[in-house]
Amino acid sequence: MIWSLFCIGVFVALLLSNPDTAQGFSILSRSAYHNALQLYSTVRVALTREREENAKLADALRDIPDCDLLHLPCLTFQERDDVSKLKEAIVKASTEEGFVLTSPQASKVFLRLWRESGRPAVRVATVGEGTSTALRAEGLSPYFEPSEALGEALAAELPTDFAARVFFACSALAADAVPDGLRRRGFQCERIDAYSTVPATWQADDDATARAAHVVTIGSPSAAAVWTARVAADSRSRQVAVAIGPTSQQAAKKLGGFAAVHMPREGSRGLRAWAETVREVVATVHGSGRSRFGVD
Repeated sequence: MIWSLFCIGVFVALLLSNPDTAQGFSILSRSAYHNALQLYSTVRVALTREREENAKLADALRDIPDCDLLHLPCLTFQERDDVSKLKEAIVKASTEEGFVLTSPQASKVFLRLWRESGRPAVRVATVGEGTSTALRAEGLSPYFEPSEALGEALAAELPTDFAARVFFACSALAADAVPDGLRRRGFQCERIDAYSTVPATWQADDDATARAAHVVTIGSPSAAAVWTARVAADSRSRQVAVAIGPTSQQAAKKLGGFAAVHMPREGSRGLRAWAETVREVVATVHGSGRSRFGVD
């Protein structure tokens, strides 16, 4: 007990004395850490994306010492009938038409249809690196990425010479911020609900596993919604969420009740930056590192 109190005291002193830490933690999150968290010898990190995407993040985190990775997918995807409209648009695309994608799953669906269509020349804009990675792996370089990985930023910054007509391929749950923003700027925008995002099925013991997590990775607003619906508030109040970007961070803060919510520092994007932020959070919760979080 005395040793635990001493370690916590050292941890608090480091937080308050380190300028980088002071910038990364708000007064609220310092209080949340002090009141809700201990320093754990083994840190349990919940991975909440669909299984294939979880595997990519797990590979980036696998060498963290004294860390257990808990695979708890919150979401699964089902293609919709409208996917045929997307394929037709790809096949018939002209130089005056382009495609806008704002999620890795949208890229996955788009690429399958693009390959089936014979890999035609198409113009694609994405919301950021997480969505663009799969495209680049297939040799399809995005025409445009916005300055910030937000749908609103994409709609506001998309160059006017991108295309006169834009197809927005998305989840049926996606908000209308992107198509509405593009239309206000004069683009013809057709929304295509190519897939549905639905809660993944958990096994009988997954609820207890989720409650035992210390750090929760949040890759989308939908994942934040599922986690908060399934994990009781008293458990979430002892958990630190690490969001992939600002949209997921905002959702986790609004819905979550977490001890703290972090995301990669400004200017850092994609899986690598997300994994690095998870590492920093784990080091802090583990008691072996000094926080360098970019945004809280």
